Amino acid sequence: MEPERRVRHSDGDLRWIGAIVLRPEPASVGRARSWFRRLAAHERMTCPLPDCEVMLSELVTNAVKYGSAEGGWRVRVDWYRAGATLRVAVRNPVTAAARPRCGAASLEGGGGRGLVIVRALADDWWSECDGRGGVLVVFEVDKAWESADGT
Repeated sequence: MEPERRVRHSDGDLRWIGAIVLRPEPASVGRARSWFRRLAAHERMTCPLPDCEVMLSELVTNAVKYGSAEGGWRVRVDWYRAGATLRVAVRNPVTAAARPRCGAASLEGGGGRGLVIVRALADDWWSECDGRGGVLVVFEVDKAWESADGT
């Protein structure tokens, strides 16, 4: 199932809060999670951090597994804040214009569950071509920060 992008925040509402650039190797998944934990502590996020880590892990894993480019390439993860919403964007180059999509995961198969998990845990998610020959996959989590009135 293809994600349906709903524009919930204008670019003017977004505040960039951090990024990490990773090598296309399996160890980068752990590095991204570790970096996120430090960022979340610094930013005093109150959302379910384990859920965010799982979604981040799935997207970085997919970027490492399916990304490709001629020569050296990297996976980039950016974190943004829009009000109380966290936006995580994972970007990687691809030689073919492959867009991520939710597949039919089976209990017997070794994969295919990543985007299904993201779809289940995120308040919103989408993918798009990044305009530079790559793909961008984004998830958002509402109420990642307590509001000023404590809700």
